[in-house]
Amino acid sequence: MQVGELKRLKNRVIGNPSAKKQLATQPGFVALLVDCLGRFDLRIEAAHIIASISYGDADALASLLRADTLRTLLYALSNPADPAALRAFARALRTLAMSVAEAVGPSRWGLGKEPTDSEEARATLDYLFHIDSLDLFLPLLVDKPTTVHIAELVAFSVRSSDHRKAVTEWIPPAERMTQIKTRRGWEKSTETVANGGWVVRTLVALVPTKDIKLQEAVLLALAALAKDNPLVSRVLIHEGTLTSILDLCKARNLDVQLAACLSATHILRADPSHSCAECDAAARTIISVINRFISDDHTPQNKNKACFILYYLVTDDPQLSRLAYERSCLQKLSTLLMSITPPAEQSNPSDLDSDEPESISALREAALTTIASIALFDNDIRRSMTDDLHLLPLISVSLASEHVGVKYGACQCVRAVSRSVEVLRTSVVDSGLGLKIFELFKKETEDRRIVGAAIRAVCNIVCEFSPLRPIYLDKGLMPRLVQLISGSDSSLRLNALWAIKNLVRKTSTETKKDVMRQLGWARVVELLGDSDEAIVEQALNILRNLAENEEGIAMVFKEVGTDRLLGILVGFLSQPSPVGSSIGTGTKAIAIPGSTSSTSSSIPPTPSSPSASSLTHPIPHTTPSHDILLQTSCTLANLSNGTPSQQSSIVSYPSLLPALRQTLAEGNTEIRRPIVGMLVELVKNNHKFRREMIQGGLVGTLKGLVSGKTTKHGIAAGAGHGSATGGGGVSSSPTSTTGSMAMAIPSSPTLGVSVSPSSVGASLAAAGRSPTWHGSGGHAHAPGHGHTHSFGGRALTHSNSSSGLGGVGHTTFTSTSTSSVSYPFTTFSVTFPFIFTSDVVVSGAFWFSRYTSSCTHSHPSFTPYSRSYARSYAYTYTPRARARAHAPLSSMSTSTSSLSLGLPLTPSLSISAITEDDKDVIERARQALDWLEHGDVYTSMAMSLGLEGGASASGGGASGGTTEGVSASSASGDGAGAGAT
Repeated sequence: MQVGELKRLKNRVIGNPSAKKQLATQPGFVALLVDCLGRFDLRIEAAHIIASISYGDADALASLLRADTLRTLLYALSNPADPAALRAFARALRTLAMSVAEAVGPSRWGLGKEPTDSEEARATLDYLFHIDSLDLFLPLLVDKPTTVHIAELVAFSVRSSDHRKAVTEWIPPAERMTQIKTRRGWEKSTETVANGGWVVRTLVALVPTKDIKLQEAVLLALAALAKDNPLVSRVLIHEGTLTSILDLCKARNLDVQLAACLSATHILRADPSHSCAECDAAARTIISVINRFISDDHTPQNKNKACFILYYLVTDDPQLSRLAYERSCLQKLSTLLMSITPPAEQSNPSDLDSDEPESISALREAALTTIASIALFDNDIRRSMTDDLHLLPLISVSLASEHVGVKYGACQCVRAVSRSVEVLRTSVVDSGLGLKIFELFKKETEDRRIVGAAIRAVCNIVCEFSPLRPIYLDKGLMPRLVQLISGSDSSLRLNALWAIKNLVRKTSTETKKDVMRQLGWARVVELLGDSDEAIVEQALNILRNLAENEEGIAMVFKEVGTDRLLGILVGFLSQPSPVGSSIGTGTKAIAIPGSTSSTSSSIPPTPSSPSASSLTHPIPHTTPSHDILLQTSCTLANLSNGTPSQQSSIVSYPSLLPALRQTLAEGNTEIRRPIVGMLVELVKNNHKFRREMIQGGLVGTLKGLVSGKTTKHGIAAGAGHGSATGGGGVSSSPTSTTGSMAMAIPSSPTLGVSVSPSSVGASLAAAGRSPTWHGSGGHAHAPGHGHTHSFGGRALTHSNSSSGLGGVGHTTFTSTSTSSVSYPFTTFSVTFPFIFTSDVVVSGAFWFSRYTSSCTHSHPSFTPYSRSYARSYAYTYTPRARARAHAPLSSMSTSTSSLSLGLPLTPSLSISAITEDDKDVIERARQALDWLEHGDVYTSMAMSLGLEGGASASGGGASGGTTEGVSASSASGDGAGAGAT
């Protein structure tokens, strides 16, 4: 093959899709073309043709992959060549990599084509981001002839977290070898040293370039690396790069503006603290620029990108969605949608799709998808869609489109509006949207992504308040759901189960029986052993909703079998809780009496307890997730509302009580709430139950829960255990990325404060008017005396001072702590003013008045940097006195408030206090403890007064704590949608 022939072929295929396909599918042509890459006189023209063919269809791409084109291009890049050849190779590699990434998915803009199932394409993309391949093309990022092409390769090809991590952590081979040589022999490894940041630093240095095309490529590459990557996001924010990028959102070049908006969006959304004031200002800047693109006269392609940038900014974020609505984004999107959507009165709108340009169809998809994301969380926005902007006719027309993306966006809009009870009962029914979405859902030949979007809307529409529920059942809802559950698509299986969960909630017993007859009880039991935890959670939720009343409880016990049912539920509770399950706002792990650590304690089953392996039911051999434990607890609590014989079966089941103790000890507030509600229900009804629970050790566990005895563990090495009640603590570890400070305020006239880094602590007790200092570890200090503690090789310094005392019956104390830690934060200062009164009801106030930090970020993936911050936060808590039911007023007891300050790398501040749910759990636990200790007395008194055992309100405890979660998830619909998306 000669140069002239290659040039003629190049001119023939450029801009000619049919010619590309013809050449690519011609036997032996692609292999011959790839061989030309090794010939000095032909390689540039061959690279140009490969780049052009890469833009072709799936068949052309398959031919290139079979010829191992990507490896050949990488090999060509590794050999010294003139700048023109390097540029041609880099361009061909970029184009081929982008096409492979687009085939594997996900698409950068919109739904895109159906991701390929080709293992060859996936393997090729994985090879591109292997360390050996990265060593060949990433160094060319600093080579001027190839810089823009390599930046575009990163921008267009990085689609997954694994590939993003590989590029982020990469460093040049020379630097990597230097690090390996400096390590001791036993530390050497063939693995890559995760000490990167080179690519990010190089891209940041290129941001101010005057080359418009390069600047756009750099911004897009930073967007690709920052997406869902908190580490990169934090660096770009705190080094000031985000500020520079926001300035470029107002650049003269439109492509640079869009690239800067996309980059800033991914940086903001990847940062966990994106709700801060600075980030709010950044979001407003992005929204202002995007609004101009949507409303002004721009190309459909640019409007499409603007819509999806807004979608990336607001998706799954209620605050940012509300901000976009307040900034008139919904109104501008509606105007755009009206201008490009066929009229609603058109008899067959789908006929217009054949003449509609692809760019307009893509823009309709973008507008519909973004509208749905803005309206997903707010009823006011949904009402605006239906009542003010009148978007339902446009959505209805779009459901009939032949364009997959348009149809998908319309389904998402139906899902969003159907989350509103008012809109669902009126507008969705009257407009016919409900039946149209159902027809899409039932269509077996429909694109599976459309079916997935439609079933999310169906999940909302089959809730108990929907008039379409019986209509769907009559039109064949259940056979289609069963078909999807029996299929292989995990997403469709999950959403089908979610729909059945909502379908059986608050419906008649006959409907429940009919649904379960078609679904099959054996299938539900089988699903409880599925390898997908989300499937298991929904199967449990179906049982939970079936058992919402006495008829349903009897049906579940009868069809599943008492021993089998309880064996499954107790089996889940008896397994070790997931790591961190007791961590969360307002959640603590109870210190079980007789145990040194509540979170590490596992309560062995009684000798008669059946083991998980001996039970005749499936239980996954993995640690259950929080969601599985929650649904298991709620299902048990609902079952406890059954008849006395059913309650007796529950209480007497082997290993149930140890499992409940473990759940109360290790679970968080959500999981504990239905359990304590169940205990209240059971102990009120039968003295035998009370005796068995006392013998099972539940009294000690409930006392620990009521008294608030907790154990706080360090993150890594466990250093720094905070105090229990009435104190404060500082915890950290040599390898952790978060230090934390906790302060508990007891609601009594006595103030207790302790600072306990590792095993050394100091405490202060102030009673009346005479403050007295005490120190542990051999320390004793007077007021105002400074002292230093060391832990984990880091110094923590505290200076304390006592202020003047208040009037009679009141005590005022002020403590100032100044601490220095080398890593992860250099210095921080805190001031704690506390005000306490000696009244029975005590008011306490806490201010985190100033926090100043000079932070040296020494994460191995990035170069060190410094930055200072000064912020103010405030929190006030007033504890309320609570009286036990049988106790006189003089022995009234009060609850304890706990405050926790976290200082992560950012640095940022988090404060958690006892929530209303925590208080509810403690109150219910107190009720259960009362009945366990004094139930016989209460029963005797009730009997003497002619009452029925004092259990007239027995249903309130369990059902209030068990069905509320279902109500919240089902009635909002996307309990269904949010969890399934």
